[in-house]
Amino acid sequence: MRIKFLVTSISKQVKHLCEIKNNQFSKNNFAVWVFCSIIFVLARLNLVHTHIEGYTNSDWTLLPAVLSHDIRLIALLLFILALATFLPVLNIFFIILTVGLIGVYCLDIIIFYALSHRLYITDILKFGREVSAVNEVVLQLLSQPMGFVLILFTLIWIASTIGWCMASNKRPKRISLIIVCIISVIFGFGFPEPKFIRADSYDNVLENNIKDTVDKPFTNEFREELLKSHELQKKCFSGLNLKPNIIVIAVESFSSYQSKLFSGLWDVTPKLDAIAEKNTYFTNFTANGFTTDHGLIALFAGLNPLPAVNRYNSTNVYSGFGKATNDFYNKIHDIGYETAFLKTASLKFLDEAHWFDSIGFQYFEDSSNQFYNNFRKGAFNAAEDRALYSRLLNWIDEQKSDKPFFIGMMTTSSHPPFIDPRTGLKDIYGTFRYADNTLAQLISQLDERGYFKNGILFITSDHRSMTPLNKGEFDIFGYSAFSRIPLIAIGDHGLPKGEISLPFQQIDLLPSILNYVTEETCITPNQGIFLGGILEPAKFRLHVSGYQRNLIYVDNGFDLMTVKMDGDETRFIGQKPDNSNEIIRFINKNRAKHTAMNGEYNLFVASEIRKSKTPVAEKILTLLPEPYNILKILSGGACNFDKPKTGKNKVFLSGWAVISVEEGVLPDRIAICFEIKGERKFVLPEIVERYDVANYFKNDNLLKSGFGFYIGKNIYKIAEKITLYQLFQGKVYKCCDLNRGT
Repeated sequence: MRIKFLVTSISKQVKHLCEIKNNQFSKNNFAVWVFCSIIFVLARLNLVHTHIEGYTNSDWTLLPAVLSHDIRLIALLLFILALATFLPVLNIFFIILTVGLIGVYCLDIIIFYALSHRLYITDILKFGREVSAVNEVVLQLLSQPMGFVLILFTLIWIASTIGWCMASNKRPKRISLIIVCIISVIFGFGFPEPKFIRADSYDNVLENNIKDTVDKPFTNEFREELLKSHELQKKCFSGLNLKPNIIVIAVESFSSYQSKLFSGLWDVTPKLDAIAEKNTYFTNFTANGFTTDHGLIALFAGLNPLPAVNRYNSTNVYSGFGKATNDFYNKIHDIGYETAFLKTASLKFLDEAHWFDSIGFQYFEDSSNQFYNNFRKGAFNAAEDRALYSRLLNWIDEQKSDKPFFIGMMTTSSHPPFIDPRTGLKDIYGTFRYADNTLAQLISQLDERGYFKNGILFITSDHRSMTPLNKGEFDIFGYSAFSRIPLIAIGDHGLPKGEISLPFQQIDLLPSILNYVTEETCITPNQGIFLGGILEPAKFRLHVSGYQRNLIYVDNGFDLMTVKMDGDETRFIGQKPDNSNEIIRFINKNRAKHTAMNGEYNLFVASEIRKSKTPVAEKILTLLPEPYNILKILSGGACNFDKPKTGKNKVFLSGWAVISVEEGVLPDRIAICFEIKGERKFVLPEIVERYDVANYFKNDNLLKSGFGFYIGKNIYKIAEKITLYQLFQGKVYKCCDLNRGT
């Protein structure tokens, strides 16, 4: 009903604006325009007070700064509209520019309201193509009174801008604009800058993006020197060589402040608190990032999710993180472990399926699994947590071998905007009480199955929730509150019962598990170990800031310090530790390693592929996946390229490949190699069905032998050779080259 009302109201407004053209119309719409701008300035003042001043106890002291910086943006909008009256030939251009800036300004406030984060233009580029996820968020916002009002006034503001610009009377408009613009400039620059570390809180959205230096590139000379520099020195420990079953559950947005046990603040997880007190719980455990992909990279690849240059511009967020720390998955596979990852949110989002495959999970699934057919789906097409835990028990019951297993899990029900699955209403307290109840039930069911006799369950989070930091939280944790999350260990883990207050982090989990299940584990100073009879915190912990994207918080166990990412000039701001040079080099080197790979994504894949229903290759590699990248290339198999189909800006490549036609054996993966100026780049295309191949060879096993994907036309032209490789049971077969004459 709200959506229908919204569309009807805006349609009437635009129609009214476009039909009436007189002086009174111009005045009325200018009044509407000014009124809307005041509404959004007041909304941002209130949000800043709620999110920032609520925990700094500064009692509206940032109000003048917020007002000043936002009025500067309003003055810019008025100046552009004034130009439109003097240059009518460019009227359409100025209207589009003004509407675009208004949209960005309003979207910044809407996102701040919904997710407690500012808008970065790179986020639009990153998530704008994830249409289904964006639709889910918009629908959830429209279901909330405040979200509905903000979206409604955004559209009214835009409509009044268009209608007012179309009015015929220019002179009154010029006078009004010039007067209001001058007043705005005076107010916009009339207040002193506050002495406050978080400039992102009072800067307007344009200033916040312009000041962001996270994507400032390294110079070629500096980058080459970084890549040649030595790695951090490793320290090795003797492990226990035990083989328990292991389950790691990352609970969406689970934060320390929600637990009475972990913070003394909220009390919405009483059952987990009681379970934790009887087992082992870490009260100084931190997330290494601020998003779910950051959390997954840290927990299940054991890597700091340091952003490469242009990382936030791309949906290829896992690029550069395709190999887990210490070769974790290959090592546990070698000692007999089976690995699986279970979640209910779509694996298509941000191409997670490819990433889980690349780091080494043998099996992974989402809610498309038929097990969830009878469960109601919510946001992100995800079944609720209760269904996910039922699937875990089902998966365990189905195991027929005696091999130990390692299972990773990611929940969804407690994702913002915190819709309680039991009521369908926005209720953060109810949402986490639901999470508390369902986890307690799962633990009880695992206990009934005897799981904990030779099994370990870790319960933690992907990141601190995207909610305002409250004063009590800040008083307890300081700025580390932005990263504080719980970790609970239950079962046969050898840890002492009760609280562990030593500083640990998400990336410590995999090295700790390795130390428990293998004979030896080595770590670098940025990693810690807490299993296998050892409690060894990292020398320094890193947390990627979500509020100011160019900042990294560094915790050495005594002080929390700040690094500003600024290309070659990356540096500590203010206080710095004795090993500051080592930490800066570590940060820069890791970012430099990933930069080239992130850039390749946009070179190869045309932007139009998201509109296509044909499966496409979305991941570009400089090497074949491990362990294939180090293997000798053999000849063999049967394959063929179809005739390329050339479009305006892209080329569609397709074909088929099989290991054995007679036996109906298909490859594990197909890789298409592009040789460009002596370098090789690889596309791993999705598999498509080829009925023609199956019918021709009269073998139904060959049905899924096809592939198809788009590449940019310019890349297709400059590639000297395009070759099809088949990856099969630890061997690489060169099968055929694309004949450009066909």
